Amino acid sequence: MKTAVVQIYVDLKGYSNPEWLPKYDELSKISFDLTKKYCQKINAEYFLITDARINYIHPTYERFTLFEDSSWTEKFDQILYLDSDVFVYNNAPNIFEMYPDLNNFKVCQHWDEYRFKHKGVLPGTVAFNAGVFILTKYSRDIMLPFLNYKKNPPYKFHDNEALVECVKHSNVSVQTMDVMFNAKNWPDAYFCHAWGGGKRRNPNMDCLMKAKLEAANVDR
Repeated sequence: MKTAVVQIYVDLKGYSNPEWLPKYDELSKISFDLTKKYCQKINAEYFLITDARINYIHPTYERFTLFEDSSWTEKFDQILYLDSDVFVYNNAPNIFEMYPDLNNFKVCQHWDEYRFKHKGVLPGTVAFNAGVFILTKYSRDIMLPFLNYKKNPPYKFHDNEALVECVKHSNVSVQTMDVMFNAKNWPDAYFCHAWGGGKRRNPNMDCLMKAKLEAANVDR
């Protein structure tokens, strides 16, 4: 099975809403280093996209190039997308081996604290955060016609809400992965997602300090 892990880091300059989310150069660099180390461990190809391919409102929408450019799912059986503030810790198992089925769209059960506050989640739809997902040719082909993210006014929760709506309306088969692969600010997870203002208010919280320590031991 050919697998890939993709992260995106596009300069905010030139976007219509550059202040919607700030960028974190230091944290992103740590995320990239840990993810590349993980790819070596599980024998997956690593890609960091730095050029704007969609160029809509904010770089967070750039993840949808994985759907719109069919070459990704033609070349790879499974593609793991990770936000640039996701930290893959050393204890993380091979996510592709744990979830090998190619006939679904894979997301993580929403971290409870966030799930119950997230009003963008639609009734009857699995709650998930778009910062971690696995795409296959099956899921891409089914979902693409329903990926309507260019709305006026934009979705309140932007790319996350767009992907949730796409899942709902496409009726794609969904596999829910362990929350350990997308856990909010939790140092005991496999993939820790440093969401929201926490990483601004508390740069020394345990999950960030653990990521910095593990990244310091990465062979570059």
